[in-house]
This record gives sequence, structure tokens and C-alpha cells, in this order.
Amino acid sequence: MGAAEFGWCPQRETIDWSLTARQNVELGVAFRRGALRGVRSLAQEVCEVVGLERFLDRQAETLSGGELRRCQIARAIAGRPRLMVLDEPTTGLGPDAVTQVFDYLRDSAEKGSTVLVSTHDTSRFAEYCTRVLALSAGRLLADQSAAAFLVPVGESNDLWEGYRHLTRQPSTTCELPSTEVAHL
Repeated sequence: MGAAEFGWCPQRETIDWSLTARQNVELGVAFRRGALRGVRSLAQEVCEVVGLERFLDRQAETLSGGELRRCQIARAIAGRPRLMVLDEPTTGLGPDAVTQVFDYLRDSAEKGSTVLVSTHDTSRFAEYCTRVLALSAGRLLADQSAAAFLVPVGESNDLWEGYRHLTRQPSTTCELPSTEVAHL
């Protein structure tokens, strides 16, 4: 798999603060593809998906945390790479933006992309997941369909409940697992 087929959204911003949001997205796509041809249209399309179009011509240093996150996500998913890896993509996003991003990711998965999302925000994503990889302290605890992962917790649609059952943690705990990965 070449770089053009891999989109990565790290948990921390990797943004060039001196560039506009548009330039950051285009630059990320150009680096990944190794060419400038078609970059503008790919960037524009995905910026509309993540709700970044109003901020495209603003310098990155003037963007809010949520706007920066949208910029980072747009760079990762522009051009629908075959493999998209997103680490805590919902941080700083409002509910509508989260839905927009995850609807796009689900659509990409349905069109053949593989989408791997690492998140601790497990309450809303079971409907988007086809598979759950549950990890703790670097150890794989489960690799199964989202439906199978949730069977032991009955009516709950919260992946965190499935994780607690798997690790036998009491329901009242507030501790988060060291890492949890949901695959769309």
C-alpha cells in the first residue's frame, strides 16, 4: 500500500500554523499523493463533509480547537484512501460534526475503504462499527463483530459496557481503558 492509499489523523494536531485551513488540507493530500493535480477538488469536497468550508481561508492559528480537528480529519480522509486511521477523531467536535464525520467514514467503508478509529468515546459508535478490537495494557482482549461484543450486556449499545463486561470492571467505575479501538 502506497502513501496515497493511507490517511492518518493523529490525536494531536500536525498543522502548519502559518497556512490557511485550505492550504493545510491541500498540503496533506499533496504529500500523500505525491502530486498537486486534483488536490484542490479533493480538499474542497471533504471540507464540505466535515463542515470546514466557512473556515477555509482563515489562517490555522486563528481556528478553534474543533475547527483545527476538522482540518486534521479532512487531511486524513480527502480522496477516500483505502486505509484511514483516526485517533480520537471526535475530540473538540460538536454532535452534528461527529455525525457528519462518522457518516462519511461509514460510507467510505461501504465503498471499500478500511477505517480504523481509536476512541474512548464509546457510547455513540456501536452503530458505525462492524468490528471491535478491545485492548488493555497492549494486550488484545477481543476481536469480534460489534454485535457479538455487545451480546453480554443485553440492551446496551455502549461499547464501554461491553469492555467493562470483558474486563469484569464494575459498572460504577469511571476509569477508561488504556486503549480501545473500534473498526468501522
